[in-house]
Amino acid sequence: MKVTETPRTRRRSNTRARLIEATDALISDSGRTWFGVEEVCRAAGFTRGAFYSSYDAMEDLLFEVYEHQNDALVERLRRTAEPLLGTTGVLPTDRVVRHLLEAGVTDQPRIALHAALVARAAHQPDIALALDARVERLREGLQEIFVDLIAKTGRTLTVTPEAFTRALMAAQAGASGQFLSDRAATEEVRYLTAMAVVEGLSA
Repeated sequence: MKVTETPRTRRRSNTRARLIEATDALISDSGRTWFGVEEVCRAAGFTRGAFYSSYDAMEDLLFEVYEHQNDALVERLRRTAEPLLGTTGVLPTDRVVRHLLEAGVTDQPRIALHAALVARAAHQPDIALALDARVERLREGLQEIFVDLIAKTGRTLTVTPEAFTRALMAAQAGASGQFLSDRAATEEVRYLTAMAVVEGLSA
């Protein structure tokens, strides 16, 4: 049976989308990862009532922003991978790694929000569970892309696809926080850690 969206449901969906978009923009523009309800509502052009008709607390909104950022990352990497996978022959490992990193260059706001949620999760078990679920969803989205690209280099994973993807995600998250004021140094560390994971966990 086809479910018909009611005007009220549509309005709420549109409200959530605008709040997510506004908060994502605030993170990118300000470098901060935590905001008051008033600040978010002002950026989105809504009242506090509109916020609380969609979310119980700021954490709920931030988790949806995090999911939005993760989905954008997966889509960006998928678009980057498509032309590589469409070529004939084996590709050099360093070329594949550099293409993937280029697709994630603008990923700093997502990494910053992830770090902020991790800090809160350390003291709040409910946030830890919610964050684990989002990270696992991201891992599932990335895994197929990573596995297909590794195969394109002619290498074979020596661990499970799940372990490989988690290792690469962890390495990139750590590398991205090493030189916050020096983009060139950060990108070099990201490249070296990615190559270390790929070459260390495949043959």
